[in-house]
Amino acid sequence: MLRRPDQGRHRQEGRRVGWSLAIVLFGAAGLPWLTAWSVAHAQLSERPGSSSDTSLGAKDVTGKSVKDRRVRVVHTTDPSLEGGSRYLQDVDPWLAFQRGRNLTQREFRGRDGAFGRAGSFFEPKLLGDRVTPRLGRDHVNSCGLCHGIPFREPGAGGNIPKGAGAGRNTPHFFGGGLVEMIGLQTRLKVLQACDPARRGFIRIKDIPDEPVRIAPIPGAPPVEYGWCGDRNQDGAPDLNKVFRVWYVDEEGRRVLADENGDGVINLRDLTVAGYNLEMMPFGWGETEGAMAPTLRVFFNDPIDTHTGMQAYDPTLQVDDGLHHDERAGDGLAAVSNAGARQFAIHAPADRGLRVSDRGLSLDDPDGDGAINEISEGDVDLAEWYMLSASAPGEGRQTPQTRRGRAVFETLGCAVCHVPDWRIEAASVDHADRYQRYDGDRRFFDLAVAYREPVGRLEGRVTLLADHIAGGWVPRRGSATVRGIFSDFKHHEMGPAFAETLFNGAKVTRFRTAPLWGVGSSAPYGHDGASLTLDDVIRRHGGEAAESATRYRGASRQDRDALVAFLRTLILYQSDQLPTDLDGDGRVSEHFMVAGQDSGVERFNPEWLFRTPCAIEGAVRAPDGSSLTSFACVNAPEAYGETLAWLRDVDDDGFPDRIDACPSDTGYATGCPEAALVADARSASAAPGSVVPSTVALAVDPRVPRIVWAAGTDGWGVKRSVNAGRTWQSMTTDPRAAHTTAVAVDPSDSNVVYLGSSSGVFVSRDGGGAWELRDRGMSDVRVFSLAVNPRSPHMIYAGGFGGRFYRSTDRGATWDETRIGSAVYRVTSLGVDAGDSSVPALENRPIALYAGTSGAGLFRSDDGGATWRALEDFPERIVYAIGLDPRISSTVYVGTPAGAYRSLDRGKSWALMGSGAPIPVLCLAIDPEQPATVLAGTPDGVMTTADGGRTWRRADGVKAAGPIVSVVLDPWNPRSLYAATFGGRVVGGVAR
Repeated sequence: MLRRPDQGRHRQEGRRVGWSLAIVLFGAAGLPWLTAWSVAHAQLSERPGSSSDTSLGAKDVTGKSVKDRRVRVVHTTDPSLEGGSRYLQDVDPWLAFQRGRNLTQREFRGRDGAFGRAGSFFEPKLLGDRVTPRLGRDHVNSCGLCHGIPFREPGAGGNIPKGAGAGRNTPHFFGGGLVEMIGLQTRLKVLQACDPARRGFIRIKDIPDEPVRIAPIPGAPPVEYGWCGDRNQDGAPDLNKVFRVWYVDEEGRRVLADENGDGVINLRDLTVAGYNLEMMPFGWGETEGAMAPTLRVFFNDPIDTHTGMQAYDPTLQVDDGLHHDERAGDGLAAVSNAGARQFAIHAPADRGLRVSDRGLSLDDPDGDGAINEISEGDVDLAEWYMLSASAPGEGRQTPQTRRGRAVFETLGCAVCHVPDWRIEAASVDHADRYQRYDGDRRFFDLAVAYREPVGRLEGRVTLLADHIAGGWVPRRGSATVRGIFSDFKHHEMGPAFAETLFNGAKVTRFRTAPLWGVGSSAPYGHDGASLTLDDVIRRHGGEAAESATRYRGASRQDRDALVAFLRTLILYQSDQLPTDLDGDGRVSEHFMVAGQDSGVERFNPEWLFRTPCAIEGAVRAPDGSSLTSFACVNAPEAYGETLAWLRDVDDDGFPDRIDACPSDTGYATGCPEAALVADARSASAAPGSVVPSTVALAVDPRVPRIVWAAGTDGWGVKRSVNAGRTWQSMTTDPRAAHTTAVAVDPSDSNVVYLGSSSGVFVSRDGGGAWELRDRGMSDVRVFSLAVNPRSPHMIYAGGFGGRFYRSTDRGATWDETRIGSAVYRVTSLGVDAGDSSVPALENRPIALYAGTSGAGLFRSDDGGATWRALEDFPERIVYAIGLDPRISSTVYVGTPAGAYRSLDRGKSWALMGSGAPIPVLCLAIDPEQPATVLAGTPDGVMTTADGGRTWRRADGVKAAGPIVSVVLDPWNPRSLYAATFGGRVVGGVAR
């Protein structure tokens, strides 16, 4: 069945993946179905045609192009659903492997959702200052364009623009599954060392005072990864930066807000009981230390960042505590179909806040009109391919290279470039939760080495699974990963590797690059600045200075031998690799397939499909000569496109089973009309109820499908838990019948505040119960609310007669100051939280802005104790305040004369726009593109994409009349909610 959030997460389901090659290929009947199949792998373009197609057809007689049409794969956990991801992995796993491979190689098109924000900058791809972008988006339409050496492989490449002027060198991901398994297993071993109480997280009170040492293989010197505790008293555990930590309370749930008032969460925070962690062994790492912990993250994040295609992947984002030993909210997501633990803190941009009745996410985070661009099933297959992607090979060994291997050890290179790692056999029922290892989850191994008798590289396929009850079950035994040459640690590398980022920050620590494949993956270093192995070795400094000094002082013969050895650690083009595919112990030079000579026996998954790919055979070339066409003449059947859960009659990329209009082409949505119907969100006052004159909106920052609406004139407060489709009244207290403002605690969305004519109501259980909090208020009328984003226990309220209230205990008590004698009421509040990613390091105090009716705009630089009027602000009435979320010196203000903008924290102002002034009643600023501002006006929602120079109607919002409140979905700023004068709440797209 289709996976629901509470189903299909358990590895113990018994539907494991794997098979025996001998059973698939070589039964007693020999090779009855091998009828001259192609030696084919994915090339970048989609070319399924044969020579008989017209000259304009997408043909490829070499058979090396992508042959399957772009059809989203449906995630399933039931292997009986033919064409679903679980069926492909269990029943036709070579097809799953090849389709996953094609996802990492194919050129995606605009109709598929590529290039949604080409070249733009946006959150969260920012450097540590949270202002400077790391890179521009959407610059390639295929993973294979960067990972392109060797071609059609998970190869290396040149530099891409990222982080600094030097860029980042593209690494290969041969052997990616082995890297992932080492990382996940090492995580468990670190937890085993640091959590003696076996709580499922590392508790401060239980932390042993000893270093973390992990032996890569039995008997080898251990790798030291730092300390479990905080020996240097900086508030963070002293683990190597290859580990990313998040902080938890006594129940093991993530802590998202500090109680110290400095905006920083760490081990010193009063609410923090300990921490959990992940190992991030992929990539060079970001400036904060690491990049990706699992193959799913390694696929989802780059395909969004570099190609502009967002994955909707509940496997990676559901954190509901229903999977194995998890707790809700602990940062752990599901175990994937391929058996890998996932981490919810890496959830992709498409959160599925609006899902059609057929399971398609309608969110469209990049606003390009294409929904559900990468499906959860797509990610299943990309992960499946990368899990078994073959490791690099070892080239010809000579006396010189063997000497170089010994020099490698003598110089001390192997201290960091650790040669071998062991993957422990599966032990899912072990009494110690941290010794429940997954084992080797791959379904096959392709071993590649140089064979002296024939003078070439050759491969040998070994299956790692058994055929049981119609499916394939991995053996999950142990494995020794030979020749990876990395400890995966981040080391201080000295001045020759030091890098100045775009924002001026210095980076000197980088992950130990695995050396396998180094012989064919120049350039070298994280920055690609070394074009030779000799140069990159000489650049080593810092923790590697002693080894580099030894290298520079070694004899010429020893240096040459070491470089010669490294050159034997090579990558290869697997579709050209002579391979013992049939298990007979040799590579045939004339591999006979159903009576036809297919040439050298090679590694070709298409020969192993349940319905193998039949080649076209002998054809005439344009010059009249004869050639063998390897075009696949039965590609739809071979690639499963006739299976129920992959069939796509209208060729729009959406399988008919999940396409609301399976006979109508609609590349972007599958069915535009149905998508629009499913996206419609509106709520009006119930028949016979009072109609409010104004409504204030707020979105739950952690669960954005939850929306709050507070209304005046007896309307009270309502909540929607389904993105505005239906609404429920949340209080019957007559004192809350006239509510003017609503705010949700960004750290704990169960805490909700209501401003009312009777004071401030506080709920700590998501609206189930409310308490009136007015202690310290001389006048209980409240018109505006704000929560300090640095310290969410600090709340601000604006009242009548210029009264300003501040609470430091989540509204239990209030301190009162007066803003100005001429102020009628405080209509709006804005909190400048600063620009730093570490707010406690900000030298500036928090600034507050107060908009008023009668006296204009005010500012406080001491937390609200004193206020001064911004005298250059020309208007006396202020409706709304908005601050640029990246550069808080930019302030927007809505007034009866229109919207004003200041670029210098209120010193000077300019009226936005050049047309006739239109009153701006409310404001919302896109956090990803701060130059995009939405304004509620008496005639609908207006938007600007250039900071206010030009304005147009937001035609994605079907609402007429005065807009009194507008808020953006914090996880998908292209979606918004708008409230009209009269109590109608509508949803739309900010375009």
